[in-house]
Amino acid sequence: MASDGGGASSRRVLIIGFGNTLRRDDGVGVRAAELLAADPRLGGGDVEVRAAYQLLPEMALDMGAVTLVIFVDADLRGLPGAIELQPIAEDAPRSDAAARADPGASSHHVGGGELIALAAELTGHRPQAVSVGIGIVDTELGEGLSPVVEATMPRVVDAVVRIVQRHLTGSSA
Repeated sequence: MASDGGGASSRRVLIIGFGNTLRRDDGVGVRAAELLAADPRLGGGDVEVRAAYQLLPEMALDMGAVTLVIFVDADLRGLPGAIELQPIAEDAPRSDAAARADPGASSHHVGGGELIALAAELTGHRPQAVSVGIGIVDTELGEGLSPVVEATMPRVVDAVVRIVQRHLTGSSA
C-alpha cells in the first residue's frame, strides 16, 4: 500500500543508522546516527534518529507510523567514502535479500525493504524509504572509523538532512 505522504504538517521521518561498532567501518551507520541526532537542522518532533546494531522486525511498527524512513549503513560494494542514495522501491520490497544470500555477505538478518513491506502489512501504511550506503574500507575487529570514512561523515549528514528537509517541506527531490 503506497503512502501519499500526507500534508506537510503530518510528515514524520525515522532515521535508523545501523552497524557493528566493533568492526571498524561497519559502525558507520551508528556514527552517522549519533551525528544526525545532534544536528540542530533536524530539531523538532517530526524527526526521530535511532542507532542500532542491526535492523529488527519490531521496528516495522514504528515505520508504519512515519511517512519516510532513512536507513544508513555501510556499503561493502561501494568505493571507500562514496555515498549512494537509493530509494527502496515499492515493487521490490525485498530487494536487499539477495545481498545477504551469499555466505558472509552481511550480519544483518533483516533488511530495510523487508521491514518496509512488513510495516505495510502490519499497519496498512507503507512509508517512503531511502537507503544511504557509505563505502567502507575496514571491517576488522576494532573501534573507530578509518580516516577516509570518518572524513565522509559531514557529507553523509548533509545528504540525509537534505532528504529530510525536502520531505518535510513537500519539495521534490
